[in-house]
Amino acid sequence: MLPSLPDKTVHVYGTFGAAATLTLEGSNEPGTPANQVPVNDTRGESNALTFLTAGGNDIKQMLEKPPKVRPNLTGGDETTALTVLIVCKG
Repeated sequence: MLPSLPDKTVHVYGTFGAAATLTLEGSNEPGTPANQVPVNDTRGESNALTFLTAGGNDIKQMLEKPPKVRPNLTGGDETTALTVLIVCKG
C-alpha cells in the first residue's frame, strides 16, 4: 500500500459463495507480516472492514492506514469469485 496516500476506499464485488465473509486485514510489520489484524471502516474502531454475502457489492473507507493490507476470505464454496479493489488518494 501507499502510506503517503491516506484516503483509501475498498470496493468488493463478484459472487459470494455459501457463508463467504471477506475481511480486510493489515499490518505495520516489515517483510512478510506474521500478525495481520482486521482494519476498521470509518464508522469506528470496533467495526471491522468486512464484506458479507448480503452486502457484498458496496464501497467502504478504511480507518487505519497500515502499509500492508490483504483480503482474508473465510467460508465460501466453489462459486465464490471476488474482486477486491483498493483506491488510494492523497
